[in-house]
Amino acid sequence: MILVSSPQPIKTGAKERINKYLARLGIAARRKIDTLITEGRVMVNGQPATLGQPVIPGQDKILVNGKLVVMTPANVVLQYFGLYKPAGVISTVSDPDGRPTVMKYFKGLKTRLYPVGRLDQESEGLILMTNDGELAERLAHPRFHLPKIYLVWVSGEVTPQKLDHLRRGVRLKDGMTAPCEIEATPLENRRWSLLMTLREGKNRQIRRMLPHVELEVLKLKRIQFGPIGLGALKPGEWHKLSQSELELLKTQAGV
Repeated sequence: MILVSSPQPIKTGAKERINKYLARLGIAARRKIDTLITEGRVMVNGQPATLGQPVIPGQDKILVNGKLVVMTPANVVLQYFGLYKPAGVISTVSDPDGRPTVMKYFKGLKTRLYPVGRLDQESEGLILMTNDGELAERLAHPRFHLPKIYLVWVSGEVTPQKLDHLRRGVRLKDGMTAPCEIEATPLENRRWSLLMTLREGKNRQIRRMLPHVELEVLKLKRIQFGPIGLGALKPGEWHKLSQSELELLKTQAGV
């Protein structure tokens, strides 16, 4: 059984699209819910749910991964956190192979959170955690192009031509990357630090871009997501977003 509360008053008897409804309850972001529906892991009144299916809150019997979604009477408190994900940790709610996930840092909270702005296992840095499904959907949507800033340590020869190539875009298997901003600082032994600002989120994008210009990624850390910075957080630490941070984030997400 999944006990949830609505972050907003819900009118029983009024129909609502199932992905929007479950997202508001904090089950997952809408696109993730659509994936669960496609995989047959969401049931409505004993039948597999369909994409865009309308449901009646408080009346229809909904199961997610075999667990009944049960409304509680009180409104849930929406929460927003910035987490410094360490390298070696998975940016998901759970992992079938038993690897550590970002949820290990929030075991003391009863609120159901999920990550926004995933990082691959080898990378580290800022990830947002929230139970606000609507905001999470906005932040993940490519239409809003929230800037994400990364510090990347690389080895190899960095030239103006290579930097221009990266700035203009690199052709990957899943398409051309959008223009990005890059500043390069030389270190020792043919190593460099790159400050990269991206406005899209292709899977492992930076790690796939840099080999195109013969640069090897040694370390990758995200230091900013939209207006939210990593600050003085250490790996495994998190902080609750301030009201001003939240307002800036919502403004950039068009909420």
